[in-house]
Amino acid sequence: MKKKKKSIQKGGIYYTPLPIVKYILEKTVKEILFREDRPDSPRITIIDPACGCGIFLFQALECITRWQNEGTIKRYPQLPSTHPVKLYGVDLDDHARSITSMALTLCNIHDHIQFQIKQGNTLVSWLPLDTTKEEYSSRMQDLVHMTENLRAHIPYRGNIESIEKTGSIKEKINLNLNQKLKKDYFPHEPPDHPFNWQIEFPEIFDIEKNEKERGFDVVIGNPPWVSHGLREMTRISNEMHAYYCQTFYGAEYKISISSLFIERGICLLCNHGLLGFILPDSFLLGRFFSRIRKYILDTTKIREILLIGEEFWSSGTSGRSVLLILEKESDEISRKGNVMSIHYCDTLQDLEDGNFTTCSYPQSRFETAHLNRFRLYFHEKSYSLVNKIQQISVPLKEFAHLYSGCIGRHGQNSIISDEKTPLFRVIDEEGACVYEDSHAVGKWKPLLTSGKDIEKYIVTGKGKFVYVDPDKNNRRIYAKSGFRVENYSGKKVFIRQTGDSLVAAYDEKGYFCLNNMHVLRCLMEAYNIGYFLAILNSHLMNTYYHLITLEVGRTLPQTDIETLKELPIKPINFEDEGERNIYEKIVMKTRLLVSLKEKLHEEMQNTTSQSAFSIESDREAVRKMEEDLNTLIYQLYGVKEAEIREIGKGIHDLSPPYTKIM
Repeated sequence: MKKKKKSIQKGGIYYTPLPIVKYILEKTVKEILFREDRPDSPRITIIDPACGCGIFLFQALECITRWQNEGTIKRYPQLPSTHPVKLYGVDLDDHARSITSMALTLCNIHDHIQFQIKQGNTLVSWLPLDTTKEEYSSRMQDLVHMTENLRAHIPYRGNIESIEKTGSIKEKINLNLNQKLKKDYFPHEPPDHPFNWQIEFPEIFDIEKNEKERGFDVVIGNPPWVSHGLREMTRISNEMHAYYCQTFYGAEYKISISSLFIERGICLLCNHGLLGFILPDSFLLGRFFSRIRKYILDTTKIREILLIGEEFWSSGTSGRSVLLILEKESDEISRKGNVMSIHYCDTLQDLEDGNFTTCSYPQSRFETAHLNRFRLYFHEKSYSLVNKIQQISVPLKEFAHLYSGCIGRHGQNSIISDEKTPLFRVIDEEGACVYEDSHAVGKWKPLLTSGKDIEKYIVTGKGKFVYVDPDKNNRRIYAKSGFRVENYSGKKVFIRQTGDSLVAAYDEKGYFCLNNMHVLRCLMEAYNIGYFLAILNSHLMNTYYHLITLEVGRTLPQTDIETLKELPIKPINFEDEGERNIYEKIVMKTRLLVSLKEKLHEEMQNTTSQSAFSIESDREAVRKMEEDLNTLIYQLYGVKEAEIREIGKGIHDLSPPYTKIM
């Protein structure tokens, strides 16, 4: 069992809860069955391209039967046997395939519902899905006719001669295609079970059909949640990495298998076909999902995105889940005019009960977002506030340089010390000494080792040191990145990386930090660094940050440096007296607040009965000064009193959906 659990986690495989399966089927299969514009002779084909043990297909069989028995499919109370529902499944694991086939065989008592479950690698084949090589046209057409003939005799009658002939043609074509695949992409490490979709399901990709009619009516499932290139356990061969990058538009630096399945799923659909997947919420905003988001916008209408706040998976650290419902759409005008439904529910029980927070807005909003990020707003007021702030602002990266901290080439402990030792030595993973300095005393710099070493406005942690050789060529031997000395000199701001809110601290004492923090240095002499420090710590900017990210309430939330770079900073018109006065007050109060918080921190480290009154007095002064700064920043960004009252309901009370305060 332990071995099986490790295999599941390594492959990014998670067993899908029943409420999610049923919701996806309602929004895809049932939608197709109910469509008023369906032809009088409906062809209903459903595929799960990562079917596993068949939960989606089994439930599809059960739901279709129930809907028919209940008379909910009014136009087709009994689907005629000449136009059957066809269930298809593909999975790399042959054991899972066998279980799915057996379960469907035992439970299917209807002649009009047929199924094919096959072993194969959904993502790997030589033939592109959007074309058919001319040399296979005639043989593929033979396959189509023979396959349809065989289906007329399934499940109780069989034409042995046709079966043998069909199998022979498929075997020959597949052998030829797989040899081409090996030659073109995998000369050293051929993949297991490549799957040539046109050959395995020729009736779906019939070359005589109009291009828009080729493909499945519905694609459903829970594709693997794994990214390659992050850890040793998830690395793939160079050949496979190159194949993915050449074959899939959505493949980026860190290849997400779920992204490739989204792209493959869309390709498998006929025009106006529906896709329903459960996916990790990282694809909504993640930097390395920008291409798949662009692909979705260029090929589909987004019908629904539903975010579930509860992290319900029993194994692995998989985070929050998103249900994505897409309709393949070839018409650009229709795509750009599409209005999406955006839903949020706290728990699986809320999903089952239909207890959602819902907002609708145009898909075109994603078109103009940086990296086409799918920012979800569950109330229109949330979007209005974000848009208002962005309209008068400039990205932080225009004012400041942002940089992540130090990474040791041989582990973080290899570069850290509790004291300034005269000897510095780096040992690699094999026990060999790769760097040594016997005169290291003067090369140790003060270090912040985690985000806990800072709080809003001030540095609180002390005592560790990092070795910094002044010669950058020497540093390259033991340091991987983050050691650019000039980034740590002079006035700067440290920003926590781990956390669901923005926490920034001022430093001018030459501290270094590890890569669990970010460093900000001002690029423009006209601006005081205290201005950016105050904005980053402000109530307004934290509210904005919560609205555009999905970090509140998440396990191990992270502040992404790319998101920091895009934070909206109000540029100051120094010719405008009112604006200049607000800016100067912000800078002055920030300077005073840093001094006051440093004093308070020192008092709390050396608490005595005599200092208790002073501590309470200073705490109140800090609270009042932070309140004053928040008010000034509201004024600067032009947020009105009514909006301030709504925002002021409390960031610290925020829980998903992040916009409840709105």
